[in-house]
Amino acid sequence: CSFFLNLGAQFAEGRGEMLKRASVVEMNILLVYPNIPISTKEIYSSEKLILTEPPNIHNMHIQLGAAQISELMFNGLESAVIALYPEIGVVKQALIEAGAMAAILSGSGSSVFGVFSGEEKASKAQREIRSRFSSYNVWMLKTPVTGS
Repeated sequence: CSFFLNLGAQFAEGRGEMLKRASVVEMNILLVYPNIPISTKEIYSSEKLILTEPPNIHNMHIQLGAAQISELMFNGLESAVIALYPEIGVVKQALIEAGAMAAILSGSGSSVFGVFSGEEKASKAQREIRSRFSSYNVWMLKTPVTGS
């Protein structure tokens, strides 16, 4: 809950309880919800869960662009979710094929988001994803940017 008390981008460590402010540029994001309910308990108890060390992102206090942030995106739950729900991996791959610089599972799922280098590319990808996955919800978003 503490994540939502501060405005702007934040980096979460530990179990998500340790927060650091991150300064990011405005980014264009597609969020895809495939209408698949996923139990967080099921994911954490999965034999497929492999928690590894995330990339070194301790310098997120400096202004990073979408390309640099895309290189740092990490979700340790993703391998377990995709093993149990392969269609999540299909959505992730579809976002990459549609032009996302990176795509990743949001939390324990089932939403997946992709980061795009511009609004035009995100808009084109949104049309492609909606056409390919007509029963899924697809939103185009921009990250909020606030001062440090």
